Amino acid sequence: MFTTPFITTGRAGAQGGLKKLSFCFGLALLLGGLTACSDTTEKKTPVTSTNTTAPAAPANAAPQSSKAVSTPQPSGSQATGAAAPAAASGGNAAKQTDAGTTTVFYDFTVVSGPEDANNMRPVRLRYKGREIPLDTEPLREATAGDIEKNVPLKGCETMKVDIFTGGANCCAGYYLLSSCGSERYAAYITPYDGYLSPHPETVADGVVGYLISDPSFMYYEIDPQNGVSLARPSSPRPERFLIFENGAWRVDKPGEFKAAYEKLLQETRDDKDMDPTAKAITVAYYSLMNGKDATAVTKELAKALPDTFSKQAEAIMKELRKAVDGFKPARNLNLNKAPA
Repeated sequence: MFTTPFITTGRAGAQGGLKKLSFCFGLALLLGGLTACSDTTEKKTPVTSTNTTAPAAPANAAPQSSKAVSTPQPSGSQATGAAAPAAASGGNAAKQTDAGTTTVFYDFTVVSGPEDANNMRPVRLRYKGREIPLDTEPLREATAGDIEKNVPLKGCETMKVDIFTGGANCCAGYYLLSSCGSERYAAYITPYDGYLSPHPETVADGVVGYLISDPSFMYYEIDPQNGVSLARPSSPRPERFLIFENGAWRVDKPGEFKAAYEKLLQETRDDKDMDPTAKAITVAYYSLMNGKDATAVTKELAKALPDTFSKQAEAIMKELRKAVDGFKPARNLNLNKAPA
């Protein structure tokens, strides 16, 4: 039987231990003496796997997901068979009240925590025990998602790890960790004001990918001369497809998946709740991704924009083309160059 090679350890065990300690202490006071508390709770062995290669899937298999297995452990403990959580700055991890979370997926280990003085829980990625250096802003926490089977290719498995910076509206980043037989792949999506879909979907025949939003037009200054910017609810958030090709993740190119963008165009046009300005810009974005001529799209944009902004159509089109061509959110990590 195939078992998921995934372990998560976190705060639950520590919290349970504190509750039990409080109960024992209270009972001792009531009885006027010391009372021993024996642990009768059944201890569960973390789910691990002896398999390193996912079973071959049928040729027509659709992407599937399996729920992650959580194994709470006491504060400061380590996941059995996994790389030990890294010590906090100064090497005083044992003194932390929150030991953080360790997630293990095949040769990958994602460590989040322990919590530091700024209420952040530093996130680190390790491959075969070696840390992969990343130049990132402080991160608040990391949460492992489901393991997707037959993603990005048939016979592969992929786990998405959500990374949060702690802001009220921003920002979320991601790790995409993949195992394909003996090969391993990892990509990092820098935290930004967008999102990656919880699960992948079929983009075209034989192609699966994640929807990823382009934040280029968040709070967009649509009328710079008069200082007019779009509010968050009015900001367009067009989506692209993040796909896997030649061992790396990338966003799709204009005209690559016309049928998929026809669907997105229709959904956008049918959305009666979308702000008119956001709708006009989103339709123009999808039209460019559908391979439509930019001159024709500019004319349609001018007609679709509210009268207040119709004169800005050409300026907006320049920004649209810049966004379509320049959006490259995925940073594929070279695992072979991980420090020894």
